[in-house]
Amino acid sequence: MTSRNSFLISMRENMKRRMWYPLLLLLIQIFEYPVAVAMVLSNNRINDMRMASGTVSETRIFTYLNSLLGVSTLPVVLAVIFGVLAALQGFSYLNNRKKVDLYHSVPVSKSRRFWVIVTNSFLMYAVIHLLCVLLALGIAALFHCMSGTFFAWAMLDVAFNLVGFLAGFAVTLVAAMLTGNTVVTLLGTAVLAGYELLMRLLVQEHLSSFFNHYSYLSDNSLSLEKLWTSPIAIWVWFVSQVSWADGRTVLDEGMYKTIAENASWSALPKTLVLIVIFMAIGYVLYRKRGSEAAGKAMAFSGIKQPLKVIMLVPISLTFGLVFRSLSYSSMAFEIFGLVVGLLLGHCIIEMIYEFDLKAPLRHLPSLGVATLLSAVILMFFALDPLGYDRYVPNPDKVEYAGVYLEQMQHGDFVNLEESPE
Repeated sequence: MTSRNSFLISMRENMKRRMWYPLLLLLIQIFEYPVAVAMVLSNNRINDMRMASGTVSETRIFTYLNSLLGVSTLPVVLAVIFGVLAALQGFSYLNNRKKVDLYHSVPVSKSRRFWVIVTNSFLMYAVIHLLCVLLALGIAALFHCMSGTFFAWAMLDVAFNLVGFLAGFAVTLVAAMLTGNTVVTLLGTAVLAGYELLMRLLVQEHLSSFFNHYSYLSDNSLSLEKLWTSPIAIWVWFVSQVSWADGRTVLDEGMYKTIAENASWSALPKTLVLIVIFMAIGYVLYRKRGSEAAGKAMAFSGIKQPLKVIMLVPISLTFGLVFRSLSYSSMAFEIFGLVVGLLLGHCIIEMIYEFDLKAPLRHLPSLGVATLLSAVILMFFALDPLGYDRYVPNPDKVEYAGVYLEQMQHGDFVNLEESPE
């Protein structure tokens, strides 16, 4: 009992120091939900849609309110942003040496402080978000624009947004533990959230640029649905696919089947598992992080150079593709762009690490490793050692074929059916 009361007291004290976050959250959510719904439903044109009973049909309810209260991409993106802000604000004291000394002088264990911040962050968002959505649904009910199905659909959106919040919070938590500066934390969050997505896009672009017989339209191996390292990217992509669901389909076939037709439910357990993994990593790093890391770009010096190599490879390849496209597929300019990306990336990353303009003159071996890796990857696509473009299938084993006309809009395929004999 004493331990529980002590935890609640710690939560209350933590809340007092973080009041700007819930106030900002409340202000935005009020305009996002109750105010927006009231503005839409106060339009006189909706009266023309009422049935004889004075109510509005369920299909019309979805038409008017789905973008505001139903499953949609924008709310989950905002939820991710609020998760990022919650982690940044909750653990911002780690970036200030005076605050670190002050917090660590209080007789509260690091474990309790960690979970107090995590719990408060989630409760602040969950309570305010739920209250604002319920208030908006109440306003809709006053306008006779409510049904049981749409209420359940709106509650599903709340659940999706809570997952999005946790995804943003968990990824930012790891970035915050690895860094000692708020700006660097934001950069780290972007790297953790988008690295796999960028690498997949780079592979796809290189395949399209170097292999004449490759078409992304027939290649599912690089589909965004196959993301597996970023809970933010996985979840936002999943919700964006679900958001295409039609209100009529939801009413006729039910929510579960409608979602399954638009996206894969496997994204949910995958995202939740990744959230747990990121939270666990963040907790371990929080326990191991030293007080002297406050104010530094990176909290753990041992990961600086490996991390730089990991970032330099996609940076250099991106620059190479940009120069290639600007020079009408010139290999020489792609190599030039690759070198420019390596040098520029090396200079920027080292200056961020050390906060010193002379930093690029140091740690050149890691630049050499990144150069070697980038060159090997570029040569793999340029030389085609696996013979992708040279492969010719056995005519007896061809089951179907198609003609791809690059000039046709949307890259449509013309199927070639086997002629009867």
